Order: sequence, then structure tokens, then C-alpha cells
Amino acid sequence: MSKVHVLSKEEISQQTSQLVRKLSQEAIKKHDRFVVAISGASLPSTLCPKLFEETESLQLEKWHIFLADERIVPLDHADSNYREVLKNCPQVVHPRVYPIDVSLIGTEGDSDKIAAAYEKKLKELFPNDELPVFDVVLRGRDQMATLALSFRITNF
Repeated sequence: MSKVHVLSKEEISQQTSQLVRKLSQEAIKKHDRFVVAISGASLPSTLCPKLFEETESLQLEKWHIFLADERIVPLDHADSNYREVLKNCPQVVHPRVYPIDVSLIGTEGDSDKIAAAYEKKLKELFPNDELPVFDVVLRGRDQMATLALSFRITNF
């Protein structure tokens, strides 16, 4: 009979942090930057404290953080994922955390316009790529913060 081991929030945070650290070092060595998309809700407060306990080896000036599922609210709103990421990440990363264009909130078709503006930001960072390629996509799921990672696949 197989046993199932359910990880605690702390164990998930620790193991995911170790993996993200490793992936960031590999990405920076390979293409001189680390591009991550992160979802909001409890994920930044669950993952970031462990991830950024020690920052010296991370080369944070080469990190670019995109929001995987931002809500259409002002950036300082309690529901803003951007706000949560900034609150839980070191200051050195803040200039490369890419928010939505809040000036478009309340305009006709605002969600489409905001998505198009965000797509433009992605294309600026990935000018020679048809589609942006993230080094890692971090998604939270429910209160247990179960994480799924999507990785760059280079060899088939």
C-alpha cells in the first residue's frame, strides 16, 4: 500500500524556494536574466520570506517579475497582487516587478486594454521572441498554497 505525504505550508515554501533559487541561477548563467511569473493571493506571503532569506547569491538585479493573475484594482488596493509582491520581495527587485496599467481602469473595455498593455510590456522584454518564455511560473492554489511549476522546456 502506498503512503501519501502531505507537505506543510512551511515544507512547500522551503522546497519551492530551493528550486526557484536553483532555477534563477541557471537562467542567469544561461541568458543573463531570470524571468518569473507569480500569482497573487497568499503565494507571495507564503513563498517570498523563505525565498529571500538570503539574497546575496541571487543576483536580484537580474530578476524580472510578472504577475500571472493580477486583479483590475488600483496598485495600492488590498486585493492587488502587485502590492503583495512588493510587500514580500526585497526593495532591489521592485523596479522589475511589472504592474498593470492602472490608468486604463474604468475605461470602456478596460480589461482588454489592460491585457494589451501588459502584452506590450512582455514584448519589450522579449523583443526577438514570438512568444515570451518564462523561466518559471509560480501558481498558488487554495489555502494550502499547493504550488505548480511550469518550466522552460528546451529539449524534446
